[in-house]
Amino acid sequence: MINITKILFLTLFLLHSGHSVESLFLEKGEVFIDEDFSGDSINLKLWQSAKRPVGQKVEGRFYHYDCSQSKDPVQRISMGHKFSEPIGDLILEFKFKSINGFKSLNIGFNGEQGHCLVNRFDKDKIYSYKYKEQNKHSYFEYEDIAGAKLTDGQEYTITVEISGPNVFVHIDDQHFLVGQNERFKNPKTRIIFGFIGGQGKVDSVKVWKGKAVANPDISKWSAKKAQRYPYNLKLETDKAFKKKKLLADARVSLMDDEEYVRLLTATEDKWQSIRNKYKFFMHNSLRKKEKEARKSNEDYKKLLSEFAALEKAELAYVYKKFPELK
Repeated sequence: MINITKILFLTLFLLHSGHSVESLFLEKGEVFIDEDFSGDSINLKLWQSAKRPVGQKVEGRFYHYDCSQSKDPVQRISMGHKFSEPIGDLILEFKFKSINGFKSLNIGFNGEQGHCLVNRFDKDKIYSYKYKEQNKHSYFEYEDIAGAKLTDGQEYTITVEISGPNVFVHIDDQHFLVGQNERFKNPKTRIIFGFIGGQGKVDSVKVWKGKAVANPDISKWSAKKAQRYPYNLKLETDKAFKKKKLLADARVSLMDDEEYVRLLTATEDKWQSIRNKYKFFMHNSLRKKEKEARKSNEDYKKLLSEFAALEKAELAYVYKKFPELK
């Protein structure tokens, strides 16, 4: 039987959003996720995170989420897939529509060091950033950011390409990102969609293995950046994000500063020495013992105090170079 709702959705999508964007860094290879939500329930073999599907359901060949049912403090619903084997270059494409109360959408990719690349879509801005490594002492790095005008009720096709250290995120010619970070080229082990606020639906999630393009025309999209909605960090109303972004940019700019690199190296060395001596960080099941050690183990408390002093010195140096950030 023909699903009228789906036909109407696809028709509106074609009218408003056009066809999917031409690839930049990659050609599409083997398909290893092709999800059209045609079942009567969430496919738990594909979306392992939905074993307890609070606020999630499959209906009418769509994945539906309702963040008002979430028990998360920020009203977040997550949909995640663990790859059967680590994946290198890839292309993700899916259709997304928020229905009411949309705040943000995160698309995250994990590697062996935890969260690797996160792409965030807010109503007024979109950005890509490198997440701090799980087993290292490191910081966020923002690769690209642009203004946005994303609205409830509008259907979008979102494409993410990851090719070596490069990432290309596209909705349309005014909503796209081009970034680069060496960590992005690490094999990806998991993909996670995070929906924050309101209700919405997802359709046609596809992931292809990527084949590198010989000479990607990056200049075309670099020139198009002038067409994007402008973003001015000075006018940012989210004070927490503004401070995090300013600190991240300041730290990146200091990577050629010998004294700053010395402080970073000392902090990382101390962190690794703690990890090597105490195995609390090897698995979540050991975190309870770590909390106990913070109260009763004098040697552990001493090492943490030394580490905190190094962190404080690093931040003090950043503020010394950028006093306006205090």
